[in-house]
Amino acid sequence: MRQYITCFAIISCLWGHFGLYSEDLNLKRNQIFLGPEWYHAKRTKEGGTKQQGDLVGIRGGYDRLKRYGWYFGFDAFTAHGTLKGRSALGSKLLSHLTDASAEARFGYTFQQKEGWQVAFTPFVGGGYFVEENDFAHPSPIKARFRTHYPFGSAGFLSSIYPWACVQIGLNFKVRYPFEPKCNVSNDEDNGPVKQTIKERLQYRGELPITYRLPRCFCLPCGGAAALSLIPFFEYRDYGGHPNFPFNFVKTQYSIWGATLALEYQLYNWK
Repeated sequence: MRQYITCFAIISCLWGHFGLYSEDLNLKRNQIFLGPEWYHAKRTKEGGTKQQGDLVGIRGGYDRLKRYGWYFGFDAFTAHGTLKGRSALGSKLLSHLTDASAEARFGYTFQQKEGWQVAFTPFVGGGYFVEENDFAHPSPIKARFRTHYPFGSAGFLSSIYPWACVQIGLNFKVRYPFEPKCNVSNDEDNGPVKQTIKERLQYRGELPITYRLPRCFCLPCGGAAALSLIPFFEYRDYGGHPNFPFNFVKTQYSIWGATLALEYQLYNWK
């Protein structure tokens, strides 16, 4: 009897997984997600200073998606790690980098009714970003650089369903900072200094792969669970700007990494 019960449970689970998802492909859901994020950051400054290292953090958010309906999304993240490298003069550098950001987005979703159910969601948004780079021994200059700014963003989300339980997407976003500033503190030779940074466009691209768990893992209130692996690349550019007592030097970040998110998807809503 135990073998029959086990066999029935497995068959029911697989049938729900592969045979009963067709009604879910038509986008109409609220979803929240949360998970760890890792990325490798390469920092270069005009003149030859270079640093790189790994950061680990957490990202979470919410998306409201509906075929031919308004889109709303929000996410926030924070990450921390250590960068190592050398200055333009060859001195060893070590700093502790902390990133944090929050963003809200608003747009509209279009989705194909047949085939792979191609979905496309253009959006605009805005948020706030903070980056803190705290230099420590053996760096020749021990100071904390806190870069912060509000930003506007624009981009798109897109997805297809090659299989009923698998969703693959391509997301792209452009971010424009408004009047970014860099606060310098803990400098042994100078007091606190506020520097102005020249605005530059920043970019982020993502390739999310989402696997929806079998129906036997369904959650209360008509919800379902899913796992998403989201590889990404991000480029940040801070333009050089004259300041007193010293100028802000043009700085660029090349970042690549991935987010692993657990999603809760709620379908039964009006």
